[in-house]
Amino acid sequence: MAKGNIPVGLDHLVYAVMTDEELETYGVVKRLPGAIQATITPTVNSATLYADDIAYDTTSAMGDIAVALNTAEVPTEDQAKLLGHAIDDNGGLDKKSTDIGPYVAIGYRRRMANKKFRYVWLYKGRFTLGAEEANTKTDTPTYQTPTLNATFISRQTDERWQYSVTDGDTGVTPEFLDTFFDTVYIPN
Repeated sequence: MAKGNIPVGLDHLVYAVMTDEELETYGVVKRLPGAIQATITPTVNSATLYADDIAYDTTSAMGDIAVALNTAEVPTEDQAKLLGHAIDDNGGLDKKSTDIGPYVAIGYRRRMANKKFRYVWLYKGRFTLGAEEANTKTDTPTYQTPTLNATFISRQTDERWQYSVTDGDTGVTPEFLDTFFDTVYIPN
């Protein structure tokens, strides 16, 4: 890793709903305001074969990817889209126990210590209801920000689960980065 190429920030959190699950294509990219934290936790399952009284071979397989996004807010329209809820005629969020959110892609940008950025897409995940905590106001105000939880998996069509590119790396052009979040970028 190049000196100064260490992540120090997070911004530009976006998502796009998967419009065709068979072809794994996406709709319009939409921004979620106020990115605070993104925690991406891949599950890797390993097995070791023992033979001749030693560890003879090992293999691993990737499982699902747990994603937690903490944001300053999640607007009602975005909650409805991400979690499969409806917005009624009064503008209220109508939540049912049978609601299932669509598959989505999420993207974000990580600021690096050298003032450049790393751009990231995760390709196929579904958000689920998370805990909601409400606290009374005290002498010292405390922000109560939402966390969205999702489970991501690899795409069926090409087995991709994530793509990232870092500004300043060989072959990375400013033109590519300028349009990186215009659509869900999938390499050829």
